[in-house]
Amino acid sequence: MEKIDLVDFYDNEILPNLPLEHVYSSLNPTDKGAYFAVDCPRCGKKGKAYVYKNRGILKCNRGGCGHLTDPVKHINGGTSPTGKAWIETIEKLAALANVALPEREWSQEDMLKHAVQMRKKSLREEFHDIAIHALNTDGYPAGRDYLKGRGWSSDNINQYEFGYYPSNFYIAEELKKRGYSYQEIDSSGLNKDTWNGRVVGPIRNLRHEIVSFFARDTTGKAERKLLYQDKESGASLDVPLGLCDAKSPELIVVEGMFDYLTLKAHGIKNVIALGSSNLSDGHVKSLQQAKVKSITLLLDNDKVNHDTTNNELSGLKSTRTIIEKHANADFEIYVIPPEPLGNAKDPDEFVRKNGVEALKPILKNVQHSFRYMADYITKQCNKSGLWTDAEKIEELDFGNRFEQ
Repeated sequence: MEKIDLVDFYDNEILPNLPLEHVYSSLNPTDKGAYFAVDCPRCGKKGKAYVYKNRGILKCNRGGCGHLTDPVKHINGGTSPTGKAWIETIEKLAALANVALPEREWSQEDMLKHAVQMRKKSLREEFHDIAIHALNTDGYPAGRDYLKGRGWSSDNINQYEFGYYPSNFYIAEELKKRGYSYQEIDSSGLNKDTWNGRVVGPIRNLRHEIVSFFARDTTGKAERKLLYQDKESGASLDVPLGLCDAKSPELIVVEGMFDYLTLKAHGIKNVIALGSSNLSDGHVKSLQQAKVKSITLLLDNDKVNHDTTNNELSGLKSTRTIIEKHANADFEIYVIPPEPLGNAKDPDEFVRKNGVEALKPILKNVQHSFRYMADYITKQCNKSGLWTDAEKIEELDFGNRFEQ
């Protein structure tokens, strides 16, 4: 019999064909165009929860609730199914979507594999809960003081789901109290002494599941401000931060997590963060799954590799690299040149120095990527002084790549 990955089959075959108004029929859905307004199954508030049609996620927008669920949990009575219950739930959803599951016999191995996946997912959620509690206790004020020092309100801090990592010993002991073994904790990628004293935040996929975490230095003394669960540095996240909450197919793309968080805190909507200066193939896949129509690059304004002898801004180089690599993607690429950020190295720093009103005119300076590249090539051709042979070859190769 055919071997399939049931999670992938659900994402790619069942979910796109799922009649969400039938899945959530008990919650009195009202069609609002891009989403259904439904009654929240947790707090009971009428019409305050939204079910977004492109992903099937239910999220309550009432302050103090914030309930989050999906079709799989909802059909299973509100909890994540495992084992045989997982397979039965997928079969029910496949029937609702009028999609035939490939015939196969589900083995104990299949069910054990999914149970292990769900155990890891639960550990990430429990860790997040522990970190949020640590951030909000009197015993660990450093994280909250740092975040408030950036000008964010308590509502912003709660909205972004920040937590605090007191120490790897504290985290391990708290997870052990919740029934996880030291082996599970060590293999999770969340037992890190390099995270001690940092604020942490979740990275969610399009199903709003936590797939990773980032950890931000609060002292200003660390060599690397941001560390990641799976990679200590230089991470290029497959799921851009904020993509799961984006409500528009037209997005502004920034590099850093705190660029995204600061812009969002000041009312700039539909921003996502790459977590690096690279738009990876994983990013592109996520953008395509989210049916994004266009991205507008607003990258950093600092020097390449922090080399003061190189006057080219990193945002310019990264912008060109992204355009070259993804010019034929399914979405349009636009550019906001970073030079108007002046002496601020990124949008976060610019807003903190100058205020969000000063940023708004810069956000209107949008160019299509083709025009941006044409302008760049033209400026290079007007370069003063003599060209070396190596420079000539490099620019000819560059023009040929762009033309193709």
